[in-house]
Amino acid sequence: MSNEEALAIIIENYCNRHGISHSEFARKAGVSRAYINKITANKCGKFGVSSTIKELIAKGLNISSAQLEKQIEQCKNNELKIDNFNADVIANISNELKKFNADDLEIMYEIVCKSNSERLKVINGLLKNMK
Repeated sequence: MSNEEALAIIIENYCNRHGISHSEFARKAGVSRAYINKITANKCGKFGVSSTIKELIAKGLNISSAQLEKQIEQCKNNELKIDNFNADVIANISNELKKFNADDLEIMYEIVCKSNSERLKVINGLLKNMK
């Protein structure tokens, strides 16, 4: 996972946890909505996200730049804590995934890695209906 992918997950989790849109987060952080959407869609290109933008994002998250960098590393190492709702949904999905073969699991892994809470609800429902 790249730093930009981890940053996208952190922003998505923050927006989901606080019930705000990307636009609202962008205003809070002082970054354009288009740029936040570019980050969350993992379309930052080969140059990634600048340290200046990361500082603004940290401000929007109400944390220091150092704390943001720590969260990025935790996310990359799968150590970032997620909210309880997502943890429950992920646990349900995990139990359902045990029924699938390796090819199916690889596809699901890609989907889940780029998912927000709403997508996780849909995936959870789909898996239950596939029994």
